[in-house]
Amino acid sequence: MAAERTDVVIAGGGFAGLALGIALRQSLGASFGILIADPFIDRPADARASAIAAAARRLFESIGVWGAVAEAAQPILDMEVSDSRLADRVRPVFLTFGGEILPGEPFAHIIENCDLIEALTAKARELGITLKACAVTGFDAGSGSIAVECADATASAARLLVAADGARSVRSRSATNSTPRCSRARAGARRRA
Repeated sequence: MAAERTDVVIAGGGFAGLALGIALRQSLGASFGILIADPFIDRPADARASAIAAAARRLFESIGVWGAVAEAAQPILDMEVSDSRLADRVRPVFLTFGGEILPGEPFAHIIENCDLIEALTAKARELGITLKACAVTGFDAGSGSIAVECADATASAARLLVAADGARSVRSRSATNSTPRCSRARAGARRRA
């Protein structure tokens, strides 16, 4: 089977993967091939919510997505972190967040994941990014390209593979295991004598 050729395969269609794909398309143009592979591309609604820090919100603004979800997002003006149960009479506060980054700009917003994913997916489709409802199951880095395998038995050849599918990503662990590491004592710049 011939592999579909593209410039970048992004494994993971969550906030990070979709935002990266959109930013790459906007920066590098329509001739730069982008494929985002995630088994949940056309997922059922995600009932979770996320806190979006001001820096991430600014990124979503700059790629033209925040406007589609701004009305649904709620600003976080104060936050208290405690290691107690709701029913406890005394609830010591260990950490607090509050205030604004700039006047009128809260330090974060809370938004339902489904709203933000829908806006990111719509923007990616609008820009002509290829969205594939399939998990990346493996890769082989050769000279000049990376052979990327998907769970549906299709393959792609890419110049770059990005693992944006979470901390437990097989792709991230595979790449990390093959990368030489330096001990902390040896890391850093040295001056040659």
